[in-house]
Amino acid sequence: GHLFSDVAGSSGAQGRGSGIPIPFFSLLQFASVGSFGMDKQSFATIAVDVFQKGYDLRHGMAMAIPVLITELLTRITWVIKQRFYHKQLWSDCMPSANNPELRRMLLIAHGSLCLVDTTDAALRSGGNIVQFMLRSNMIAWARFGTLALKELRACYKEGSLDIEAVDAFLDAEYKRILAA
Repeated sequence: GHLFSDVAGSSGAQGRGSGIPIPFFSLLQFASVGSFGMDKQSFATIAVDVFQKGYDLRHGMAMAIPVLITELLTRITWVIKQRFYHKQLWSDCMPSANNPELRRMLLIAHGSLCLVDTTDAALRSGGNIVQFMLRSNMIAWARFGTLALKELRACYKEGSLDIEAVDAFLDAEYKRILAA
């Protein structure tokens, strides 16, 4: 009941309620650093102001739409390329996060989305940090960050050996040789 009252507002409230915060948005309260804007407020204070001006779960769901469209279009494009350009069977065209080409395509697509979104937010905010954050798509940035970390991890692990697998293989070979 309490969550519904946050969404709808109290009976005497004018307009919409305060809303439910986007998951993990309240963690920004721990970022009490810096002094931004004319009032020299900390980042945590600005995050509260942004939430109070409408950056809630409803807004977060709306921000997820371009992220979902970017993800789907990139994966569909990759499947079409695998099927018709590389002439693979449909069963081999299933998009997998383990495929380096698809991973990089998703990274570029979401990076482009974030670049366009940030440029738009910067131009339309007029230098106001609260307006900039209100116009920024944090869902897109979270997805881009996740993809960037996956790519960094893949680059770090590329060329490295799985020591446990090598040891298991050598132990099996030693046992096979000794048994012969």
